[in-house]
Amino acid sequence: MAHLLDEQKTVVTAVVDTNTTRLFVTRLGFLEDVAGPDDSPAGYGKRNATCLNRARYHRRVENKRKEFAREATSAIEDLVQQEGTQCVILAGDPVAIPLPHQELSSTVEPLVHERY
Repeated sequence: MAHLLDEQKTVVTAVVDTNTTRLFVTRLGFLEDVAGPDDSPAGYGKRNATCLNRARYHRRVENKRKEFAREATSAIEDLVQQEGTQCVILAGDPVAIPLPHQELSSTVEPLVHERY
């Protein structure tokens, strides 16, 4: 990120989790924290359920994670368009990052760099 700031590029950084997204805009001498989507952690964790309910429970958790990823992606793309960003950094754990990355539009996706 320091290298990008030296080049005086505007960078949007999204710190992504399965239910929380923190967004930052950085440019030379400037860092702004922008509100991103945030949801209660209830219902995002996978746990052992009885055999009959396990598949349904896990499917529900996956659907909830995908819906949150769509919300996070929408917020990221809005911020990229608003700021005229040349670079997007997706940071977070390896479970959470692929979901919003898959949802990104073809105009924003080439700007993305992933960091685990």
